[in-house]
Amino acid sequence: MVMAGLTHTGKSQDSSALDGHALVGSLEGNDNLTLDQVSLFVSGRIADNVGIFSQLTYDGIARHTSIDNIDLRAATTTPLPGDHIAVLGVSVNNNPGVQDPFNTLPAWLFPYISSNVAPVPSASAILDEAFGQKATGIVGYAQLDGTWYGELGTYRMQTPTLQKDFGIAPADRDPGALRSPLYARFAARTTLDSSSMEAGVVLFKTGVQPDRSAPDVAHIRDIVVLLEQVLGRHAAALRRQRAGAGLARDPPAVRLDAVRQDSTQRGHRRQPARRPATDGLRQARRCERVGGH
Repeated sequence: MVMAGLTHTGKSQDSSALDGHALVGSLEGNDNLTLDQVSLFVSGRIADNVGIFSQLTYDGIARHTSIDNIDLRAATTTPLPGDHIAVLGVSVNNNPGVQDPFNTLPAWLFPYISSNVAPVPSASAILDEAFGQKATGIVGYAQLDGTWYGELGTYRMQTPTLQKDFGIAPADRDPGALRSPLYARFAARTTLDSSSMEAGVVLFKTGVQPDRSAPDVAHIRDIVVLLEQVLGRHAAALRRQRAGAGLARDPPAVRLDAVRQDSTQRGHRRQPARRPATDGLRQARRCERVGGH
């Protein structure tokens, strides 16, 4: 997958404060033509009931290559008394919410492609890529009769050394730690003749220790309320979150019997905007996320 863009803003930016590269040369104050990213996807079956979705990405603005989203899954279908069917599984991934089967969380949220060089607000929810590619988690999930769906899991911040081994750029590495993180989701879904509807809630609660050598811990909680209707392949979603609201897309399938292998759909990921170097990059964004919670 190749993503490129031409960014024009109503007011020119200070080019000396922009961090990164244009397709040719350095970033200018406006009208930047950029190669945002080039991704290689490897997905498929590893063994019976085990599969993987993986992504390797070259960032054309930072001119850096790293391991991107990884979702390793094992799942099985189990018959239950009373003619009920349960799908039970576990996901090991490196981005909270990337395992979302309905494409309603920020890892796969509209707009799937956005400018990496336009200025945007620096504060956002922790589910919005705050720990993407820098945390490793294990999440168990279950679906009953294709209607009731639940997830429960936890995450651990990778060490700076491991982040380096995975290709995370020095400016993007997070030296902090997560304390008692909890990820949970519950949803109900029903299928009609030509559409389906989903309602549910997502919780991500954690303590964030910005510096592992210091005792300070900030406690953060994200709560997402989801109400979604899917008409064929067109979805309208109402998503309330502390960071705001948006539209989401979802395929019509409601069963999770197989590990997802749709690399084309999953490749259209929302890209975090690249900010000027003068605002402290990731460190400033972490502080603003923590503030007020």
